[in-house]
Amino acid sequence: MAKTGTVHERVGIVITREDSLRTLDSREVQYPDYKDAKRRSEARRAAVDYALTRALEPRSPITIDWATNEVFAAEGGWTRQIATFTTEQYQIDRPVLEAA
Repeated sequence: MAKTGTVHERVGIVITREDSLRTLDSREVQYPDYKDAKRRSEARRAAVDYALTRALEPRSPITIDWATNEVFAAEGGWTRQIATFTTEQYQIDRPVLEAA
């Protein structure tokens, strides 16, 4: 499948600790912009999954509910929500060099 460029996204993460204390984190990811929607979606999920895994270390393995953007992990014999996230695409402006 052909790529048409690179997609850049910010992943905003709200980490829940001790049921009430929340901390914020943000990661930037990039992935190939495939013409095929399924391949683009798979590339996006892999990039976001990696960013969340790194942000939520040492809690692993994590499970992501893509429908609700919630992240779960096993703690103390229970599976509980440990974070939520949002994503937002952004554009990188690169200067265009003109031929002399």
